[in-house]
Amino acid sequence: DNFEITAVPERIMTDDWTEPVRGLWQHLLLDFSAEQDFNVKISQKLPHCSICALFKPLQILLDKHEDSPTRHKKGKKSTPEKTLPMIPEVCFACSEDNPNPARLQAHLDEDGLSHLLVCEDCKVCVHASCYGVLEIPQNKKTWRCTRCVRQQIAAECCLCCMRGGALKPTSNGKWAHVVCALTITEVKFENILKREPINIDEIISNRVKLKCYYCNPLHNSDKTTGVSVLCSVGKCTSSFHVTCAYAAGVLFETSDWPFPVYTTCNKHGAHREKAFAKEREMSNLKVGDKVYAKHKNTRYYKATVVKIERQIFCLLDFDDGSFSDDTFPEDIVGYSSSTLPLVGAPVEVKWTDGELYGAKFKGTNIVVMHFVQFEDGVERDFKRHEIWTLDEELPKHVRSRLSVATERKYSLLYDEEIKAEVGDHHTRNKPKVSYSKLNG
Repeated sequence: DNFEITAVPERIMTDDWTEPVRGLWQHLLLDFSAEQDFNVKISQKLPHCSICALFKPLQILLDKHEDSPTRHKKGKKSTPEKTLPMIPEVCFACSEDNPNPARLQAHLDEDGLSHLLVCEDCKVCVHASCYGVLEIPQNKKTWRCTRCVRQQIAAECCLCCMRGGALKPTSNGKWAHVVCALTITEVKFENILKREPINIDEIISNRVKLKCYYCNPLHNSDKTTGVSVLCSVGKCTSSFHVTCAYAAGVLFETSDWPFPVYTTCNKHGAHREKAFAKEREMSNLKVGDKVYAKHKNTRYYKATVVKIERQIFCLLDFDDGSFSDDTFPEDIVGYSSSTLPLVGAPVEVKWTDGELYGAKFKGTNIVVMHFVQFEDGVERDFKRHEIWTLDEELPKHVRSRLSVATERKYSLLYDEEIKAEVGDHHTRNKPKVSYSKLNG
C-alpha cells in the first residue's frame, strides 16, 4: 500500500536486452499479467524449469527458431511431464560455512528425472527437485508455488530488482529468487532439500556497495534494491544483479566452490562465442575442404579436412557433482563402444590423471568429428563449431591468434602456452556444466 512508483530511466526501457523484461521491473507498478506471460514463455522451451533456465542464455531460450516442446494434435504447446534437472545438488548445498558438503542425493525419481510443475496462478514452471517439492501432488494442474499458496501476489525478490520467476521465502520475512540465492555465495538454503527458507543474513557489506552495470540508473532513485555479484573470470570487476545479467546475456554455468554458479560477463568474448556457437550458420564439410583450426601450439592455421566420422561419447554424472559429455566409452572400466552400460548404472571411469572416479551412466552423445591435417603434417580432430571455413567471418579470439604457416611450431615463444594447454588435460578439474552446451 505504501508503494510509490519510481521513474524508470529511459535506457533500461529501450535497450535491446531489456525487451523481454520491461514489464518486470520492481520500480514499476505491479503487473501480474507481465509476470505470467514471462513465466509462460520460459516454460515453453527447454529446459522448461525457470530455475534451470538460468543456465541457458535468455536470447537463445526466447529465440523463435529454438526447438519447441511437444505439441498436441491441435497445436497446443505442452510441457513434458518429467525432464532431467541441469543443476547438480552440490550447487544448492555448498555455502561459505559448508564449501565441501558431504555427498548429497538429489530428490529425483527412480529414472533420474524430476517432475515439472506449473503454478496454477503465476504460471512459473519448475522441476520439483529444483524448487524443493518433496511430494508430487496427485493433480499437478492445481499445484501452486509457495508464494501463491501464501497469496503473496506482490512478493518480489529482495536480492535483485526484477519480478517473475521462482520465489522462496527468506528467514527474515522477505522473498528471493532461487536463482539469485544459488548465485550469491553468502546466501544459503537452510533446508537444502526444500530450498527454503533462504538465509540472507551473511551478505557482506562490500557486496551491498556493488552497483549493477545494467540497471545502475535505478540506483539514483530512493528505491535501491538487491545485491550484485561479480564476474567470475580472473580479476574482472564487472558486477550485476543475477536477473539483470541473465536478461543481458551474461553466461551462467554450474561449477564448484567458491563459484557454485560461474558467471562470465560480456567482456569475455571467447566464452560468449562458445555459448552462442549454435547461432553460427555452419555448413557441412567434406574431405578436402580447407579450414582454420587450432594447432597444438595454440595458434590458428589453415588445415585440410582429411577424415570425417561419427564418434560416440558418454554422458556421465560423477559422484562429486561434476559432469562430462565427451568421455570415450573405453574410459569406462569394463565397457567399450560395442558394450555400453545401462542408463542409470553406476560405473567407474579412468580419468586422464590415472585415477578412478565413480559416476552414473546417463547415455550417449554422438558427435561428428572432423580430422584435419596442418601444413606441417600434424593431425588433430575437432567438433564442427571448433573450426571455421575460409570464407566465414572469424571471431575475435581466432583472428588474434591467426598465423600464415606452421613452421614455428617448435618455437620457444610458444613453449609456455603449449605446456599450459597440455597441462589442462592432465588434471581433473571439475568441469563447469553449461546448459547451453547440453542443448547445443
